[in-house]
Amino acid sequence: MATQRSFVMYTDFPESTKKLSDGQFRELVQSMCFYTQHRTEPEMSDAIALVFSVFKTSLDRDFVKWEQTKTERAKAGAAGAKARWQK
Repeated sequence: MATQRSFVMYTDFPESTKKLSDGQFRELVQSMCFYTQHRTEPEMSDAIALVFSVFKTSLDRDFVKWEQTKTERAKAGAAGAKARWQK
């Protein structure tokens, strides 16, 4: 499986992070980046793990959606190449 290189930060995310300090917010974003790349949860403090669980659902949903999009694009590309070279 290829490594995912990005994730979507939704505008309702800040509602879940209002009470976090700058350091905790940084830890949360770093955890999200790690999870996006490795698909495993990193070690994090209990408070961050609680907030992270809210975001994990969105990250997983978007990952599945992206995998479906990649598969559809690969099929379309293969069909296009086949049509082009079988003339």
